[in-house]
Amino acid sequence: MALLAFELLTDDGSHGEAIFYEVPDDEWERLRRFHGEVERLRSTNFVQNERGGQIAMRWEVGSPLRSNAKPVDTEEVGALLLRIRPFVLKDEECYFHKIKKLLKRRLEHHAFRKHLDMLNEKFTLKALQRQVGLNFSNRNMLSVDTVMDWLNSYEYHRNADKKRLVESALGFLGDDQDGLPVVLFALVEMIQAILYIDDLVETLMQVESGSRSEIRYPAAWASGT
Repeated sequence: MALLAFELLTDDGSHGEAIFYEVPDDEWERLRRFHGEVERLRSTNFVQNERGGQIAMRWEVGSPLRSNAKPVDTEEVGALLLRIRPFVLKDEECYFHKIKKLLKRRLEHHAFRKHLDMLNEKFTLKALQRQVGLNFSNRNMLSVDTVMDWLNSYEYHRNADKKRLVESALGFLGDDQDGLPVVLFALVEMIQAILYIDDLVETLMQVESGSRSEIRYPAAWASGT
């Protein structure tokens, strides 16, 4: 049993409380394995160099609207897509939602739950859709379903049915490098959620080892609303 004892404080120091949690050994080891997989993801050139995707369009009089994104380094992206498999495939033990649910179940405090809910909004691309939804009539192009359909039709498998769904969702953007630039644009948001949830796991590991005795959260969350 992993024992987590620490002081939970608002970032302005206005509120604090002593916290004590117990995490079963099997779940703690699972979090450790998750952290190890994220470290492998962090080590990719794509993440190290803070690469991203792009939605770029070109229009000329008398011609249809076209996608005009910068060429993507396919070798660099290929290494990235291999490293994100454990977090995006539902059958994997490190699947993002499985780790989120584990943490939500063990960290029984509104501050942790609010943080995890925000990361869920990021991973599911709901936050991204709110940011750019007004600029695109087809919100499906920025959905998790489209990202996963693309991965299953162009990368992990060669699923023809999924490919047709992707082509429909991406429209003319799918003609540019098979739609990889716009998929990466959305995928970066999911990767950030994975990295941020791992930051929390690493913080808990520091608490368990005794190298950290407090965790801070935004004072605006103190009310629990």
